[in-house]
Amino acid sequence: MRLTPTQRTAVMVRLCHELGEGRPATREQIIRDLYGAPIVANNGVTPTDVAVTLASPAAPVFAGPTVPDH
Repeated sequence: MRLTPTQRTAVMVRLCHELGEGRPATREQIIRDLYGAPIVANNGVTPTDVAVTLASPAAPVFAGPTVPDH
């Protein structure tokens, strides 16, 4: 989740208040309290959208050009 500068400031102020009152808190906990759980964007791609074709074990392996030793 990308926070705006104003949101980052609000998180830091709240974190300082929590720590000042002796309550242990993390930045992640404060962000979840203020803005909810982050939403992960996957751009509509699911694992079933990917087609993979594996080469057979007997397929030739490309070897780069040989470099002379001089």
